[in-house]
Amino acid sequence: MGMIIILGGVYVIFKRERPKDKVKNALMQEIDQHSSPPPRDAVSLKPNPVHPNLGEVENSALESSKSHSQGTSEIVNFIRLFKNHIQHVRTTSPELTLFLDEFFGTDEIAMLSQLVVEKMRLTKSDGKQHGHVLSQRRPVIYHISTLPVEMGQTKDWFVHKFGGYTKMLSKLWNSTEVKAADCAVWCNIVYGWTKKGAWVQLSILPMKKPAPIDTSLVPLEFLTPEERQLLGL
Repeated sequence: MGMIIILGGVYVIFKRERPKDKVKNALMQEIDQHSSPPPRDAVSLKPNPVHPNLGEVENSALESSKSHSQGTSEIVNFIRLFKNHIQHVRTTSPELTLFLDEFFGTDEIAMLSQLVVEKMRLTKSDGKQHGHVLSQRRPVIYHISTLPVEMGQTKDWFVHKFGGYTKMLSKLWNSTEVKAADCAVWCNIVYGWTKKGAWVQLSILPMKKPAPIDTSLVPLEFLTPEERQLLGL
């Protein structure tokens, strides 16, 4: 097990050949206990300064956004923040590089940015969590969440709304939509915003075999002491 500092957040990486089974089994126990479909959830965002030179991902997203009437600066700000985060994950967890290259490439990030901006607008307007689940890119499910809180407040948010982060995941995993998709890896993109700024975190959880990766990535900030104990941390 390794601990990695990423964008001010502490991540725990689990290798399947070591404590992975405990993590997976603990999550699956949570999943087995929750079978009712959950409320859809979301992410929050505050724009960062826009830089003049756009890359391939930004141009792809902006071209697509023309038909969705979404603000270009909001999309660019999220993409830059998320790409920076993904690069940190690549650097500190090289075993995830091939997975990230395949499932978080130009097209995927452009697609996700559209939905994130849309959901964040809802979060900003009503102060609630909004989200979306994409299951077309098998064997991966992308779960977008937008939150109106700082990163340090996410644990309390998930406890108040769902009873904890792992309980939110288990409820969603048991939803009819997700079960019908028959995917193996859960990727939760959590985008937060307050007046102090924007942040993004990523969880990657292989939930069943066969899965294209042997590693789970979970932000410690999201977990209660009880959840950390459940996951053997």
